[in-house]
Amino acid sequence: LHSVVAGISYWTIGYGLAYGEGNSFVGWTNFASSYMENGQMANYFYQVMFASTACTIVSGSLAERCNFHAYLIYSFFLTALVYPFCTRWGWSPYGYLHIGHTFEIEDGRSAHIKYEDFGGSGVVHLTGGTAGLVGAIILGPRIGRFHQKTGAVLPIRGHSLPVKLAVMKKI
Repeated sequence: LHSVVAGISYWTIGYGLAYGEGNSFVGWTNFASSYMENGQMANYFYQVMFASTACTIVSGSLAERCNFHAYLIYSFFLTALVYPFCTRWGWSPYGYLHIGHTFEIEDGRSAHIKYEDFGGSGVVHLTGGTAGLVGAIILGPRIGRFHQKTGAVLPIRGHSLPVKLAVMKKI
């Protein structure tokens, strides 16, 4: 379900912030497919899958600890307001990390330094992982992880029925 929320929020707000005309920090056109050409729609569908992947990474860190409605709101804000900025900076041809900067080195030489991310390790996975870490810190440990009075660490027992059935079948 978060893929639907990610698709809608990235379509209405996120894609315009990430790939619309603007400056090196943020874009301000192409909201809700306005003024998009056919070639840009293909790029939108490609990019919305990356936005959905960032949400999926967050869902792994918040599993069984977060209210369902709160997670949907979190997914909306991540794909509409957080992830597009990282995409703009790293992948957009106008982004300040993608453009880079030329530094003067000794003896009149210069070096052009810029950010390159070919598979999404920085833009997608770092954004999703950081958002998941923030969510996990806010939620705190799982219920039943620590003893209420002593604070001792308690083991969390396995409770997956398919895994139990698979083990029983092998025995």
